[in-house]
Amino acid sequence: MRYLLAIALVFAFVGGACADAIPNVTQPKTVQTVWTQSVYNGSGDDIASGTVVRWDINASANDLSMWVETVDAIASIKTAGAVPYGYPLANGTYGEIIVKGPAILYNAGNTCTVDTGVESDATGYPVDETLAAADEALLGWVVVSNAGTLANTNLNSHYSVIFVQPTPYSGD
Repeated sequence: MRYLLAIALVFAFVGGACADAIPNVTQPKTVQTVWTQSVYNGSGDDIASGTVVRWDINASANDLSMWVETVDAIASIKTAGAVPYGYPLANGTYGEIIVKGPAILYNAGNTCTVDTGVESDATGYPVDETLAAADEALLGWVVVSNAGTLANTNLNSHYSVIFVQPTPYSGD
């Protein structure tokens, strides 16, 4: 009986942990599948949902931790992924970011053209890419430019569906 109690306690403690998620069983025909990364926001600011974040690893205590911050440079080569819509990342908390797969992102009125690669602007919103400078990053590409047209959403035209897949780029 003690053995069963010990097993139950182990499962109770393990269930509350953050975990990276790379799905190994999916139903791609009917279910959105995303890869996520566990991160920590120690930037000093809350990060809004539906925005792009970049790595802030140098700010961590040991320079190897998965810290993120809001983007403050156009197409930063340190682009990490996107904060899922509806799940803001408060300062000093742990959470998940989408590193691969479809995400609803707030574009703030930026141009997001279907089937076009996007980068982040200087405030963390997606915008059609230019990649004219060196050491930038592509965030992903636009699947739906106006997420307000999707069924079962209350979103306006300032939201887009972006297939997130950050890719460093060097124009050197």
